[in-house]
Amino acid sequence: TFFGLLVRSGGQLFLLPLSAVMQVIRIAPEEVERIEGRDVIRWDGRPLPLARLSGLLGLPNANDHPQPGGKQMCVVIRSGEEQVGLLLDEILGDQEALVKELRPPLIRIRNVAAAGLLGTGQAVLILRPTDLIAALRTSSRQPSVGAVPAEPAQAVRQPAILVVDDSI
Repeated sequence: TFFGLLVRSGGQLFLLPLSAVMQVIRIAPEEVERIEGRDVIRWDGRPLPLARLSGLLGLPNANDHPQPGGKQMCVVIRSGEEQVGLLLDEILGDQEALVKELRPPLIRIRNVAAAGLLGTGQAVLILRPTDLIAALRTSSRQPSVGAVPAEPAQAVRQPAILVVDDSI
């Protein structure tokens, strides 16, 4: 059994380990600053790196155009001594899940620790905070969270992979 924070980002559900979640906050776009080309907020008296979870995972962002003055959901996670803020579309609360470990060829997937089965029967990915923090640290300079992105010339369709396991 696994306890995590159920969140929605990029139109998909994910579980973040409760042991890594420090705090859930709401931030206004005007609270976001740029330091050395990266988005940060002031949290606990110091700058906290900030990124959209959907951006770190390479997913389309359903909440690209925040309303002026509207606050965004953010979860502060930690791994070791490092802390970051992840912007999310929605936080659905604490959730218990049955863990299904990944097997070959899916032993090590970046950002994913395992799969979880919710009480509703829905499968969700359990994210690995260490990888998310590393992705934010090594990512190229991202556009500002409050900035309105340019419209893409043409929608790019992401390829999908279906994994089927026929064992009981």
